[in-house]
Amino acid sequence: MNQLLSRRIGGFLLAASLISLAACQQDPSSPTSSGTPFAFKNSAGGGSITWNAHPEIAYHGDTTIGKTSYPAIYVMDSTGANWKCISYSATYGGGNQPSWSGDGSAICWSGGNGGNFYIAKIGVSVVNGVPTGTAISTIVTTVPTDSININQCAWSPTASTIAYTATDIHHQSPMVNNTRLFVVSSNGGTPSLIYSHDSETFRGVTWSPDGSKLAISSGGRHHGVTTNSIFIVSSSGTLLDSIGFSASVGNIDWSRTSGKIAYCASSNLYTIDTAAGSSPTLILSGGTNGVQSPSWSPTDWKIAYSTSVTNSGTRVVQVSSGSHSQIHTTGLLPAWKRN
Repeated sequence: MNQLLSRRIGGFLLAASLISLAACQQDPSSPTSSGTPFAFKNSAGGGSITWNAHPEIAYHGDTTIGKTSYPAIYVMDSTGANWKCISYSATYGGGNQPSWSGDGSAICWSGGNGGNFYIAKIGVSVVNGVPTGTAISTIVTTVPTDSININQCAWSPTASTIAYTATDIHHQSPMVNNTRLFVVSSNGGTPSLIYSHDSETFRGVTWSPDGSKLAISSGGRHHGVTTNSIFIVSSSGTLLDSIGFSASVGNIDWSRTSGKIAYCASSNLYTIDTAAGSSPTLILSGGTNGVQSPSWSPTDWKIAYSTSVTNSGTRVVQVSSGSHSQIHTTGLLPAWKRN
């Protein structure tokens, strides 16, 4: 079914301090190491191998320390091997789909805990073949009295800038959600509001390959009207284009080398070119499990995704053929490094 309907042109509490949280120990599901090199089972169930990691995909999962389970950030190779928990935290460990910095040296993500919302980041490196994370630091935080929910964030591929969508909740009847697009330095500081729309619920956000544009997905009902769109704005917030759909649009990701955007709608995975007059292309039907959180590979040949099933693992689909397979058995919301 063609989802395209229309196309038209058209109080934060800030913190940049370091959170003193230990990076993960060796993953508890792996054999305990008695020295270098570490040995573990890869996700395909193969034999023990030495660590020689090339982390390209980040994702959310859980890790057990003692008898306590914590939300955690993991990385793995593009094949699903060499997976490793690099940091965990009861406060900042979980959240929305991660996003890599342009140089691949750090990851940011957004989330919420008890009415407090945040954007956090962690440095990523490989030491003696083993993926390693720095301590978590926060870039933006809000408190319940701010009445602001932070949604998805995305790191610019060309600059030290992070864009994020946020919902400003006005406690009135009926409730009105004013959604906004902000940018902030990856080192913290005061966010800048660059675009807002009072009749949309912004969800996903993604940068064009050259960092000059942003795409924002939206969907929901406001004042009895259903709105489902992808907005294209300049990096300074000027509305350039919008694409209307017949179904709510979830997370989105701009391809690494072209004008195509991957998005999820009606449990399926689609791509659409940002060129005027383009129509969606169905890449994968998600069925009852649904498809969420698409992320392009560096060459744009593949898209990583997860499903709506808890701990469904990371899957990859070939864009040209629609052939798909599971590369890792646990975790959610994969994000592929840009290069």
